[in-house]
Amino acid sequence: MHDIYQILTDDDNPYFVGDIYPSNQAPIFTANSLLPVFCKWGFENYDRKLLINVRAETVTEKPMFSTHFLQERCVIPCNGFYEWDSAKNKYCFTRADGKLLYLCGFCKATNGLNSFAILTKSATPPVAQFHHRIPVIVDEANKNEYLQNTPFAKSFVNQDNNVDLIYG
Repeated sequence: MHDIYQILTDDDNPYFVGDIYPSNQAPIFTANSLLPVFCKWGFENYDRKLLINVRAETVTEKPMFSTHFLQERCVIPCNGFYEWDSAKNKYCFTRADGKLLYLCGFCKATNGLNSFAILTKSATPPVAQFHHRIPVIVDEANKNEYLQNTPFAKSFVNQDNNVDLIYG
């Protein structure tokens, strides 16, 4: 992640180190650029609530999301992600091999502001023991295929994650 943030910042504007929260800027990759860009996490829906996650199972069926998913997919690199259990205990999930995770999502431009949402699906182990949803994760070898190949992306988002996760 350090290398990604160095691309996006300079000495006059050092990058933020730490957790990214909804409405924060985060680096993403899109099909239109080989370099990462900053984008706001979450966009407002019709009642002005911030949507940060969208169900992969129905993303192509919902008019609010389908065009953006089909035309403006993105991949969000991260060191890990958090999920909370029913008792509000927080767990951080990372790759077992320590490499970056790439979360699947899509972008949306509203009033000149670019924002993104992360796709989720039914949880798989080890996340399933704590929470019922998990981000859709693509490995680095398939991230460009997800970004550039719509039939692949439509099929991929409903497959099991192919990355070994650990939690702490």
